[in-house]
Amino acid sequence: MHGFCRMARAKIAMLPTRAAFSVFAACVTAAAIASAGVLVSGCATGAIGGEEGSVGRDGGVIGTDTGASDDAGAGDGASRDQGVDGGGSKDGSAFVPPPECLGGDVVVPDGHRIAFSNYAAEVTTEPMMDGDGTSSCRRRYVLSSNAPRRADSSGLDPSESGGLGNGQERVLEERAGEPLLRSGHAMFDALYALALDEARQASVAEIRDDAFDHGRSLECPSGGCFETGALWRYVWTRDTAYATNLALALVDPVRAANSLLFKVSSRRDVGVGESGSGSGGGGGGVGTSSESTAEVVQDTGTGGSYPISTDRVVWALAAAEVEKTLTGEARANFQRQAFDALRNTIEHDRRVVFDEIDGLYRGESSFLDWREQTYPRWAADPIVPIGESKALSTNLLHLFAIEYTAKLAHHFGETEAVSRYADWAARLRDDVRWRFDRAHEIEAVDAHGSGTRLDAGLGYGSAVASRVGGAFDRAPNAQLDLLAISLAVLLDVFPAERARALVADYPHLAYGPPVVFPQAQDIPIYHNRAIWPFVTAYALRAARHVGNTAVVAHDTFSLIRGAALNLSNMENLEVVSGLPWVDDGEMSGPVVNSMRQLWSVAGYLSMVHQTLFGLELESDGFSVDPFIPGQLADALFPGVDAVVLNGVALRGRKITIRLHLPRSSGKAERAAFGSGPGSGSGSGFGAGGEVLLRATGWWLNGERLDGRFVADSLLGSENLVDVDLEVVDANANANASANSSSITLIDDPSDYQKLFAPRTPEILDVRPAFSEEASRGVVVSVASGERPESITYDIYRDGVRVARDLPGVTEAWVDEMTPRDGDSPCYAVESRFKSSGLFSDRSAPRCFWGHGFERVFAFSIDALEGRNGERRADTTPPSFEFLEDPGAALELAHFVPSVDGRFVVQALASNDAGPRSTGVTCGVLRAEVLDRETGEIAGAGYLAVPHDPSGRFHDSTSLEVGLKAGRGYRVRLLRDPWAVNMSAYEHFRRYTGGAGGNQPFNRVKVSQIKLLQIMSSSP
Repeated sequence: MHGFCRMARAKIAMLPTRAAFSVFAACVTAAAIASAGVLVSGCATGAIGGEEGSVGRDGGVIGTDTGASDDAGAGDGASRDQGVDGGGSKDGSAFVPPPECLGGDVVVPDGHRIAFSNYAAEVTTEPMMDGDGTSSCRRRYVLSSNAPRRADSSGLDPSESGGLGNGQERVLEERAGEPLLRSGHAMFDALYALALDEARQASVAEIRDDAFDHGRSLECPSGGCFETGALWRYVWTRDTAYATNLALALVDPVRAANSLLFKVSSRRDVGVGESGSGSGGGGGGVGTSSESTAEVVQDTGTGGSYPISTDRVVWALAAAEVEKTLTGEARANFQRQAFDALRNTIEHDRRVVFDEIDGLYRGESSFLDWREQTYPRWAADPIVPIGESKALSTNLLHLFAIEYTAKLAHHFGETEAVSRYADWAARLRDDVRWRFDRAHEIEAVDAHGSGTRLDAGLGYGSAVASRVGGAFDRAPNAQLDLLAISLAVLLDVFPAERARALVADYPHLAYGPPVVFPQAQDIPIYHNRAIWPFVTAYALRAARHVGNTAVVAHDTFSLIRGAALNLSNMENLEVVSGLPWVDDGEMSGPVVNSMRQLWSVAGYLSMVHQTLFGLELESDGFSVDPFIPGQLADALFPGVDAVVLNGVALRGRKITIRLHLPRSSGKAERAAFGSGPGSGSGSGFGAGGEVLLRATGWWLNGERLDGRFVADSLLGSENLVDVDLEVVDANANANASANSSSITLIDDPSDYQKLFAPRTPEILDVRPAFSEEASRGVVVSVASGERPESITYDIYRDGVRVARDLPGVTEAWVDEMTPRDGDSPCYAVESRFKSSGLFSDRSAPRCFWGHGFERVFAFSIDALEGRNGERRADTTPPSFEFLEDPGAALELAHFVPSVDGRFVVQALASNDAGPRSTGVTCGVLRAEVLDRETGEIAGAGYLAVPHDPSGRFHDSTSLEVGLKAGRGYRVRLLRDPWAVNMSAYEHFRRYTGGAGGNQPFNRVKVSQIKLLQIMSSSP
């Protein structure tokens, strides 16, 4: 498989050994998919985020604004069936703590079975006995499925696989003291128990990974850790953070906190907090911590990890949830550690990966960390374009981390830090909104200032790009990233109507939403062509946040179906079939697929907690605001009078939540839910997507509440929250619009042009126009791997589209704009399928550097002065190697530009410390351009040199600076306390998967310093 099985995740140095990689081949035809008897197409969600730009009580962490007012229905004076006035007892008597579990009065017919296509899952239940032989409320479930299973997914022998038996059956027992779900639907209750069981299996006393301590086990702190999955036995920053934010903070706060703090590490060196001039964006002062050098670590990853991968700030999402589950001294200690770690982390990132030109943070997309899966091939070898680009998901995580750190700064009375970070967050919010938006009009401006306006011309709705490019092509791309879009919605980055459109327009297939859209051709299934349940869970939260009942219904049942048929919450599923493996030759996959993947488990729990029950934690209480689309109620709870979540533990108290559903015994009321099966057989749904069940009244322990918020001060040790629901028109709630019951479905996945992007085109040449082509201008030669009659081309100059819908037979396009002296226009091309409107990734940019490349100034090692390093004549070309000496430097003593303008500084460099897929030793150097006369810094920043095991020399990432004609400048590369990779942190002292374990390793060989003149500022 072209090496794909050798390295499936950038964070893992080596895949687990497998005696046999046997799989269930499940080739599902398009006809079978189209006719699949889908149980339901339903969905549900919670929310992250607060009011735009605010740093309030929740710090943008978990918003609860889903469209209903805080007092909706609270003053109507009566319960649905009790006739109790506001403020009275719900049953007219003193409150009695609930028993071990409450349940409704109705058992859903056929609620023991889920079927789709040719496969079905079933469950049998039996009561469990207490120690005295009496019947317990707890149940024993036997789950079975005839769907194909992954033979390699557990990572264990069958005898050790957690009750899997022969692989087609799973036995579960509900545990005393743990939450129980009672919905009347046996399968739904069992799958909740399954998620808790898998969270329990991930709750370990020790962890291990082949890349650390040669695979030896490491003991967790008291209270344990969460491992990442059956195949991934370590604690990873990204996986742990998303899973903790989704559900695990509530499930086990101590274990969640332990897992997070395991990913916080001090520096191996000292004095970091006292250094740094602030050049390059960060500044010193308030941001640096004199008491701690601790930061959140970036795991092993692409090109040697940080600063190519920069989403370590996802840790803040989890910390914000863990904080809410703790009390007293434990909360105070955690807040202090979180503040120190996050402040140091965001200050470091501000210096090293923040780009002042466009106001965004560089780095790889969060979670989509297997390069070829979601980036064009030209960006994956060498890795530099990935590190140079800016990802929407990663920038949103930086936004959240900054806002949450401001909240913590406020808590600790650090007013200067609050102001500093609030300003950063406000600016980043604006830049994200503008830079990633492909739906606004694009202004095409030529070098002389004139221009026209061109519509973005998207083929699939009001899209937001997954990333923007680097110095030579800053335009947003045409790929959609579901996690990024969901985070943008939850953080209220875009206006409400736009957010609703983003949710409604994202393409879904029958079995769920792909994590990216469109799919890439000729790439195996993993992130590409795949459903990832944890991403679906965030999509659910986003859909709930904007009140979209259709998406909530569809995606809820994507999670239900995936867990039921696989008897586990799998890492991923193929997008068209919904199966854990599809045989497609060299494109087969998902290439790797673990059972009980931690964030998938958490995603299922989030669907129940945040979506169905609307349970949201706050620092001094919690809120309950259910959101149940009519489709979901019709399929799961026909005729059910109550759905109950029993015995949730929160800050030392037990909470039981009972949702009182409208009875649905009459024909007219059945129609209000839609024309679904009623029996729960899964035969289909009618117009139920436009119907919603929402709360009209809340009671705590029999006393009427004013709204959905329940303060800790009102709680006893055992508590019962009753919520009355009524049927409403989904389009009538305050957060609704025409998009509230809308979903975009790809109805014919057999038409590859509706699902796949065109192959990435290529610019073959950029040259001056000659007389036979044009009298002036630049000729751009293009090529594509698609049939010419099926596509059109768009061409971009300097990140702005300047030509649209060129015929697919085009071989050369003439840009009649003649560059001024000093201007070096850079071009990129994307293609689009005529039939579907889907865009390709853009080509690698190509620049016109003048007739004789006179705008490229390259200075070889012979022209440079080096110190405290090693000159290497044995490399090709000869080079200067930066060793570990902190005083190492390489300098170009004198450079005089002939015109005012913008220049890009790069190093032609090599780093063979590890593979492109993993490691912790990405090369990092500080670059400075100084005025020779005044000594002032004209520009400074950090260059990254990612791994290339071949030892080839490549351009580093870039620093863009403005220089004046006739002035002399010095250009130097050096080390400073921020020019480090992850090997500088204590956490990686145990790393044995490559260089950087025994001691920090940041060796880079440089053969040239280059200055590229990209734009003149002369009149």
